[in-house]
Amino acid sequence: MYKGIVIGCGKIGALLEANEKRPRPRTHASALTVNPKTSLAALVDTNPENLKQASALFPGVPTLSDLKEVLARVRPDIAIVATNPASHALIVEQCVKSGVPIIIGEKPLADSLENAQRIRQAIRKSGATFALNYQRRYFPLFAHAKKRLAADEIGRIHTIECRYDNGLFNNGGHAIDSMQFLIGNRIAHVSGTVNARNPTYPESDPNIDGEGMMQNGVQIFFKSFDQKISPIHELHVSGENGSLHVLDYGYSFEWSDTSGKTTRSERDEVSMTAGALEDALDAYEKKRSPLSGTPNGIETLTVLEAFSESAKHNGKRVEVAYTG
Repeated sequence: MYKGIVIGCGKIGALLEANEKRPRPRTHASALTVNPKTSLAALVDTNPENLKQASALFPGVPTLSDLKEVLARVRPDIAIVATNPASHALIVEQCVKSGVPIIIGEKPLADSLENAQRIRQAIRKSGATFALNYQRRYFPLFAHAKKRLAADEIGRIHTIECRYDNGLFNNGGHAIDSMQFLIGNRIAHVSGTVNARNPTYPESDPNIDGEGMMQNGVQIFFKSFDQKISPIHELHVSGENGSLHVLDYGYSFEWSDTSGKTTRSERDEVSMTAGALEDALDAYEKKRSPLSGTPNGIETLTVLEAFSESAKHNGKRVEVAYTG
């Protein structure tokens, strides 16, 4: 039995457990409680209100505010980092210094490429297993679609439209990572502007609309929606012989021919947290790389920063400069 702790008891860490509309397990805390190989040993947060609410949802689990104390007392096998992105690098460094062998991080990998590199170096130096919760990489429908697209099921792909809400770095990163995963190709350049009419986003993470091109010539279009009015996460992939529509936050896939007629409909509602835990455990036990980790996390963050840089210069085209 692996002992796990959740660091950051906000929505995805613990509090979304009260949302009956979400597939179980709904949070990282509940993922640890239902996986047969793991247990939830502690809930950690510097916010007393978060700890109070989390304690009510997970009675009997110790709640603490001092991470250093928790790492020393519990000596966890798994640390799940679900805090603000600006704190990710420092927390990961603390965890590896304490000898935690398995770490799961929430997206984005960090608040900057500089801090993302700190995480990569800490993981490389320690040899710990690190999984990043860009969860669509764990969805079976995404894995199947990736193979079908590679087999030219809809022919040569020429356009992808991404629709997202609630902040470029917060949720737009999901669209970027999902797109690069499905197509198996990096984004080459982007241009974007802040959507001033869409005021719903986390602090300092505005919604950016834009466009760009992948290295293989596929055009991409990026459109944000107001989460309070039209919550959305969709990808529309168009090819010469048909289209793929990824709907309902990645739970539904619709394939269509050139006339727009639906040829296949698939639906699979899966947990937004269980996949990362299962993959991290399997990667650790088999000594392999996780399906999502620092490499794709840094790639996605590089695209996000390019979009942000373009928006600062009124939509100027920015080349995406990948490193490593």
